[in-house]
Amino acid sequence: MNGRAAGNGNGRNNGNGRNGLSRLLRRWHRRVGLAAALFVLLLAVTGILLSHAEAFRLSQVRITTPVVTRLYAEPMRQAPLAGRAGEHWVVWIDGRIFLDGVATDARLDGLVGTVAGAGFIAAAGTKALLLLMPDGEVVDRIDTASLPGRIERIGRGASGAIVLATADGIFATRDGLDFTPMDDPGDVRWSAPLASVPSDALAPALAAYRGDGVTLHRIVADLHSGRFMGPIGPYVMDAAALGLILLAGSGFILWRRRR
Repeated sequence: MNGRAAGNGNGRNNGNGRNGLSRLLRRWHRRVGLAAALFVLLLAVTGILLSHAEAFRLSQVRITTPVVTRLYAEPMRQAPLAGRAGEHWVVWIDGRIFLDGVATDARLDGLVGTVAGAGFIAAAGTKALLLLMPDGEVVDRIDTASLPGRIERIGRGASGAIVLATADGIFATRDGLDFTPMDDPGDVRWSAPLASVPSDALAPALAAYRGDGVTLHRIVADLHSGRFMGPIGPYVMDAAALGLILLAGSGFILWRRRR
């Protein structure tokens, strides 16, 4: 009698344990299922779009919204600098030169200053002097081999000549080719770059720096792989895949327990 009672008690305890485990599995099965369903939906939709990319013309559609272009733009290593040259703005962003918001083919190691010359614009770095036309065309780039020294300052003299202050002295030039030493530079309006760039000068330069947008095909592909979320994106997708594996495993266990 006592043996049967003990046996029944053990059976009830085992049954309660199995029921408790089943309830726990069901609870987590639902939670993981809801979370994984969002990623399955994302993968399904983006997968269909990628499978029919040509039909949807994904490569021909470009997204130019500021949020997207900022996500895909190469991060700036240094703060932008700008200089005023007459009516024109010269903006320096990570070595690239933008004139009135238009990208030029020129590069400088930095921006020492900018001045307006006779029909051209001069932009100086420490190791090079750029001569630009008002439309952004690069007329010439004078580097250290042709410069009278490392450029420390650039300005405009009273006569209209461009004046360079270098480690080896002060020199004047009108065309950027011939440099004349100056013992007494006289009244020079020295230029200095602005670290706080006005928004009306910076915004178009940044837009040109970030390019003409991103193709919809790339965005959909990055959503599909998780790379749209940055470096952690692939790990998030890996976690979603692991969730699906757990979902399949817990579903199989629950199915077996019902039999």
